Amino acid sequence: MSFFKNIKEFIHNVTTSDHYAQYDSEDSTASPRRGNTPLIGRNSSQMSAIPYRPGMRSQLHNDSQIELRNYENGQPIRDILEIWNKIDEWLENEFPELEDDMQGGATANDLNAFEADLGISLPSSFRDSYQLHDGQVSMGKTRGLIFSYSLMDLETIAAETNIWRRVYERLEKREAGALPFGVQKSCPPGFVNEIYYDPLWVPFVKDNGGNNIALDLNPSGSGKWGQIILFGRDYDTKFVVADSFSEFLSNLADDLDNGNYEIDDDEDLNY
Repeated sequence: MSFFKNIKEFIHNVTTSDHYAQYDSEDSTASPRRGNTPLIGRNSSQMSAIPYRPGMRSQLHNDSQIELRNYENGQPIRDILEIWNKIDEWLENEFPELEDDMQGGATANDLNAFEADLGISLPSSFRDSYQLHDGQVSMGKTRGLIFSYSLMDLETIAAETNIWRRVYERLEKREAGALPFGVQKSCPPGFVNEIYYDPLWVPFVKDNGGNNIALDLNPSGSGKWGQIILFGRDYDTKFVVADSFSEFLSNLADDLDNGNYEIDDDEDLNY
């Protein structure tokens, strides 16, 4: 790295609140870094690449898949800020050590750079959430907010996604009969692609044993774009655990509020 590039990066770090974005990352109207073509889901009607624009979630999916407030099946999912206020209040009162582990929000630049790096467009609820909390500080800490596991920050999510994409690339080169796992299934049937891993599954919680909770940005025919799924080495059946990131966080907040948890002697938060 050149001396002047070091200087520019240092100035960026001390003059912005960016966590993930580098000094040369795109702003909200920029194009992606060279070579980062957006990934298009195999089930999408648009099979040619679309020029990337940060927050371009409606460009990659048909109108029925765009995340909107929906009153058809009762009251809509609560606003992300309201959900996090409820979680933060619980943390402050019941588990201040875990509250200290929660990071401040990512910037719009961080999220735009993250989307460009992975060639994806994020659901609005996920972007809104990460602008409030960019996951948890790991630094060797074992306690976590999600079933005792940490909510990953953007940098860790990007690294974990790229690890799984390399696994996908290796598996694509193998003959079908040589794959080292059983038949893949979806629960409910038809909601998740029945494959070991899809490059548009973006994990945000991991158990360090090869299992993950993830955004599904390429659902099967009956699924919803942005649904939350469970996948990994122990899950030949992929489970849908929430229709959206908003619903996932709302369910977590309700469990905490209703006392459906236990903090054990090792400071693990269990539900």
